[in-house]
Amino acid sequence: MMRNFLLGVGAPDRGWTLMEVVIVALMVGILSAMGFPSFLQMMAKQALKEDLHEVKGALQAIQRVAIKKGMACQVTITSHTVQASPAGCLSSAVDLDDSTHLELVNFPGPGLQVSYRGTFHIGGGDNLILFHHSQTSQKYCLALSEPLGLLRPGVWSGSICSARW
Repeated sequence: MMRNFLLGVGAPDRGWTLMEVVIVALMVGILSAMGFPSFLQMMAKQALKEDLHEVKGALQAIQRVAIKKGMACQVTITSHTVQASPAGCLSSAVDLDDSTHLELVNFPGPGLQVSYRGTFHIGGGDNLILFHHSQTSQKYCLALSEPLGLLRPGVWSGSICSARW
């Protein structure tokens, strides 16, 4: 018995055949190809959410500075950046991902003013900042309450922002 084991007589075959390895590799490749677009969309949505919260955080920081220093801050919003003046309102401009685009809804100009009380002066109406990404159809919105200075993120569906006050 020991002699047969040492000589390899009667020992079962171990390992994978080339055909088995090729079949498994093909199955993994096919499953990866099916899941890759969903993965890219998930990454685009995550980048969009991060940019939304970055802009919201910048606007809240500007509100805090305006209240603390007792001055008004002018905020300029373009398709990829958020800037504030005078100096000291925002430590540095917020630059967003190149794939993320901002769109102002019901804004009379390219930005808004934050008063020394922390309220927004925009021009009335339902003021929204829309966020959309080139790789996903999902859109997010940031609703601004002009008289109260509140910011609420939400999901944009057609013409409605789901932000809840």
